[in-house]
Amino acid sequence: MRGFTNKTAMSGRESQNCGGESRPSFDLITSFDELIQFESAWRDLEARDTGRFTYFQTYDWCARWFDIFGDRDPLSEGPHLRVFTAYEQGRCVLIWPMMLERRTMGLNTLITLSEPHAQLSNVLADPHADVEAAVRGCWDHMRRLPNVDVIDLPNVPASSSLGKVLLTEQDLEGSTDGCSIMDLSAFDDWSAYQGSLSANTRRGRRRKRKKLESDGRLEFAVHMAGTDGYRRLVATSLQFKDVWLRETGKASRALSMAGTQEFMQGLRDTPDGSARCVAGELTLDGHTIAAEFGFERHGHYIGYLGAFDWHFRVHSPGKLEMEEMLGWCMREGIEWYDLLGNASTYKDDWSNMTVPLVNLHEGLTTLGKAQANLWSKRLRPALKSALESLSGDQRKFLLGKLGTAPFTSAPKG
Repeated sequence: MRGFTNKTAMSGRESQNCGGESRPSFDLITSFDELIQFESAWRDLEARDTGRFTYFQTYDWCARWFDIFGDRDPLSEGPHLRVFTAYEQGRCVLIWPMMLERRTMGLNTLITLSEPHAQLSNVLADPHADVEAAVRGCWDHMRRLPNVDVIDLPNVPASSSLGKVLLTEQDLEGSTDGCSIMDLSAFDDWSAYQGSLSANTRRGRRRKRKKLESDGRLEFAVHMAGTDGYRRLVATSLQFKDVWLRETGKASRALSMAGTQEFMQGLRDTPDGSARCVAGELTLDGHTIAAEFGFERHGHYIGYLGAFDWHFRVHSPGKLEMEEMLGWCMREGIEWYDLLGNASTYKDDWSNMTVPLVNLHEGLTTLGKAQANLWSKRLRPALKSALESLSGDQRKFLLGKLGTAPFTSAPKG
């Protein structure tokens, strides 16, 4: 690709040098075979980057996602790999996982790898490197790639390595969304957390728990990746969520993609244990009534998807399961319980801090600029707001007329 060296030739190469100052050099991964060959360097950088908001940029997530959903035919609409890398003194110091596919209005769009399953856009970066130079260098190359109409970076955390370089004060002022996070490090122990809740909240949770316990025995368990329990709970969570989406008249593009269950069930912990896949389960007399699965990396747990048995909805089993999961996180020494973006009232009760999220859209061609300015910044947010203002029955009616199913959790193929 224009502006990039050949990856094979780049291996072990010294950074460019001008006037005695070391500058980053750059490379691009465009095939799955190259991605697999790059595994060792990718994992090496993961070990050096202990920052938060980076789970969706780990090798295991990215490689498995592309193996399930990626397109290996370079002449098709994609998605095709476009993983940008930067080097200092021949060592990889930045990985920016992106992909190219044909999207809205038939435009070639460079977007975060694994979107829409990825919930955050970010990079992996060596904290001892010149991260700003590496990010800006890759960004410059992105904007000069041929046959790209739009660059789309959804949900960039303001405090991330990427956000600190690319986001401006104006971007942050316009932010209307953010990751809702419970910072557990603010509490000395579980009693301190409980004491921080309002009296009404404590009474409400106790009342719902006692009501369920009057019907049977409540138990909570955590299952780790690779176990039958984890795979079962991924399937159960998706099934519960399917019912919830249908009953509330909502839809999910990510969960509607064939292969989602297969993808999630097959995720593994990293070999060095720095990232884990976790599933929590609340049972009533052995019957699962609420479940969630998520991912933990360096003390940052992401509650990716939580759901509950619709028949028990009046007892709020999902909230009881979340409280149990918070307790597990605290016992594990996990500091952040992250509910991600899409601010909602219920998340306010489960968070004590918010990290702003900003969407960056840049059009590179005439049509791309029109799409970025009109659709991404105006029409799409307006449409989302209009849909959210409808009642559940109205949304169900509209989705039915459009022939849109919430999602199916059936494995690919």
